[in-house]
Amino acid sequence: MNSRHIRSEDRHAHSRHVHDNAGPYPYTVISLGGSLFSRKEGEKIVLDSHYMREFLTTLQPLTEQGNRFVVITGGGQNARVLQNQLAHDHNLSHESLDRVGIMCTRLHAQVLLELAKQCHFFNLCQDVAVLEEMGLEEMDPEGKGAGTSVSRGYSLIISGGFKPGMSTDAVSLNWAIRFNASRIVNLSNITHVYDREPSDKNAIPLESMTWAELRALVGSRWAPGLHVPFDPIACKLAESHGANVYIASGKNLATLVSIVRGEPFVGTKIS
Repeated sequence: MNSRHIRSEDRHAHSRHVHDNAGPYPYTVISLGGSLFSRKEGEKIVLDSHYMREFLTTLQPLTEQGNRFVVITGGGQNARVLQNQLAHDHNLSHESLDRVGIMCTRLHAQVLLELAKQCHFFNLCQDVAVLEEMGLEEMDPEGKGAGTSVSRGYSLIISGGFKPGMSTDAVSLNWAIRFNASRIVNLSNITHVYDREPSDKNAIPLESMTWAELRALVGSRWAPGLHVPFDPIACKLAESHGANVYIASGKNLATLVSIVRGEPFVGTKIS
């Protein structure tokens, strides 16, 4: 199926709190799907550190041009394997399984940060817990809490998940609201949101959609390890704040560059 390009400067939906035009040096918040952190080597699943380095080298020239980024890392298959095993063998609660998944996201964040240190980013935040220190206790699924200006000097902040009941998608939305981010980009192993399961041969890639349409696809309940384009809690939060979110493949990093520069891109815009 051929997909037309859409333009990230499309303004048909205006945000009340998260804006497409937030000034000359706005933050872009990236929810970096956990599926991008692993790859198969024969029968084994290994950490894809080469991809992580490629992602960082894509961001670096953008930061030198004045762009700033908050990257929230997902847990992916590493988290789901552990959660499934513990749920099956020990019947752990959803909260306990969430805590295990959170630690997987933080491991990915720490690895990404250590690689970023080798890339010599200007004013790189050196602590994956910095967002936690800036107001975790106030963060909740409704996106409430005062904004913060502590982070505004950093060119790149990397962090993982925070608390049970919230996916890294929801964490990304919270911080996008607090930083008045210009855009939220969700990168994973899919190129678009589809009108049904992507494995269905009749699935149609969608170039744009409303939050109501996406919520109809993903449902309303969150569970640890849930595998959807954007989780239900984050969808509710995004809709209530009028956020614009871009869904794209993390495997083609030229797409990320196009989104940041406001150029045509292949993917789905949700507003």
